[in-house]
Amino acid sequence: MIYFLAGMFTLALIFGIWVLSYYFRKRKTNKKVVFIHGLFGGAGLMCFIIYLSLSTSIPSSIAPFFILLIAAFFGTVLFVYDIMHKRSPKWLWILHSILAISGVIVLYIAIFNK
Repeated sequence: MIYFLAGMFTLALIFGIWVLSYYFRKRKTNKKVVFIHGLFGGAGLMCFIIYLSLSTSIPSSIAPFFILLIAAFFGTVLFVYDIMHKRSPKWLWILHSILAISGVIVLYIAIFNK
């Protein structure tokens, strides 16, 4: 199941880079891409919660879960800016991106250090 999680977050990361390219080109974001990005990220977090709840001990993947959870919070804030048709601050995009990329990297490290 942990490999499925990694795949979900990798797809979210790919679509997130696509969304980020719209922002830095100062274009309106493509809502379909935004929703797909959010669906992969949200589904990944839900599966992560199930994975952690089925674990008998505290797994090494608890750190990436919290990093990705914080990234999801900031992603939700970005989404609210987007649906309100307001330009969100650049620092928020950068923070969300750094947290998401870091979370995925730490998840891969946790998977390959098993």
